[in-house]
Amino acid sequence: MTRRALSLASLLLVSACARTPEGSGSRGASVTPADNAPVAIGVGVLPAHPRYAEIVEGVRFAVDRLNEGKGRRFLVRLPPSGIASDVTLAEALRDDPEVLGVVGGADNAAVFATLGTYADTAEAGARALPLVSPAAAASRLTGVNSWFFRVTPNDKDVARFAARWVRDSLPARRAVVVYRNDAVGSDRCKHFAEAFGGRGG
Repeated sequence: MTRRALSLASLLLVSACARTPEGSGSRGASVTPADNAPVAIGVGVLPAHPRYAEIVEGVRFAVDRLNEGKGRRFLVRLPPSGIASDVTLAEALRDDPEVLGVVGGADNAAVFATLGTYADTAEAGARALPLVSPAAAASRLTGVNSWFFRVTPNDKDVARFAARWVRDSLPARRAVVVYRNDAVGSDRCKHFAEAFGGRGG
């Protein structure tokens, strides 16, 4: 079991017991499982994604742990066959009456695409589901809504930690940052430069 899978499982144990955030709607009667029916933890990642197998492993581990206790039983809800879009998958899991929460958003793009679907913004949160992401790190996701949780630190914190380490632990006064030319890479480069310069680098 990888460290990420263990962290994911720990968050799942919490999210499985999640209650409706204050001030938001709750799952309507049409999508609430019966008292004695098992509830599912959904896998909100497309099977073609490179992190799919690891996330499924984490969900299965969490479900096994949940089922060690007494009471309601849990199961894993894998993506329905034939689904090729993150939004379509999010809609299917949100509308599944057995699904209590979702582990998904294997990258920033998938989370941004599905935030409104899982939070059910169209219906003021009536069918909203908690979404736990094991990988999304965009700073813009911090506090984005009451239904989104993540395992990893955000990009800003990662960049600031790296800058502090380079400046204080090496110690180096100059650094070269090689980054991917996209939103994530640009954000990390910007925050690294600010933190590094602020420490005399």
